Amino acid sequence: MVGPFSVPLLRVCQKLNKSLPQRLEIYPTFAQVDVDQVLQCLEEVGSAHIGQLPAEYVSEILVYCDQNNQTSYWNPHQSCDVIDRIARNAKLLEIVRKYLGVEPRLWLSRLNWTFSLAGDQCNSDRVSPRSDSDYDIHDFHYDTHDFKSLTIFIYLTDVTVDSGPHMFISGTHKNKSLREIRNISICDEVAKHQYGDKIHMVLGEKGTIFAEDLSCYHKAAVCKEANRLILSLDYVIRNKVPAVRCAP
Repeated sequence: MVGPFSVPLLRVCQKLNKSLPQRLEIYPTFAQVDVDQVLQCLEEVGSAHIGQLPAEYVSEILVYCDQNNQTSYWNPHQSCDVIDRIARNAKLLEIVRKYLGVEPRLWLSRLNWTFSLAGDQCNSDRVSPRSDSDYDIHDFHYDTHDFKSLTIFIYLTDVTVDSGPHMFISGTHKNKSLREIRNISICDEVAKHQYGDKIHMVLGEKGTIFAEDLSCYHKAAVCKEANRLILSLDYVIRNKVPAVRCAP
């Protein structure tokens, strides 16, 4: 999916795409967003700031989390009305549609807590045990959900340097070398040596929204102090929606 034949294969998938148009949420939540500017940043960098989620939306999601009390929520758009509305927001889907070049499919939504090292709970971004073959969750890595995909991230807590910010390496979502294709994950030392100032950290208040092509190298930094809650919405071209998973 990231090799030398990725572009022609992507074009085939785009032509064969028969996804039905999404049922849109037309409330003008992100009316001031410059779609072309976001798309240009995504194409060049692989990640782009979108805007701010209204405070009432953030509050509704936090109430949903308080009522359900889980570490990780798989496909919460199926049970939380406000997340469903966000996932169908007309402006966000316009960005996704233009970036993917087809009518997108919502492949997965997820709400996930990351707990600080100072807390009582294990600092983990995953709900299932890690096998010996898996990469360290704090290594830079890339994902291939489809021949092309786009993820919308929303911070639901304030995220500082010490509260597990998302990090990415700009430009690594395109024209991967054979070495990059082979190395799905790389440690911090290798990343700093190879990419230097291309490594970026996404900070922001709760409600901060950004989009990213996760075929670029990315990771969650270690959460040192405050706990972090993040919502992710993964959109793809053709993959089937994964089976329902539940947190332990």
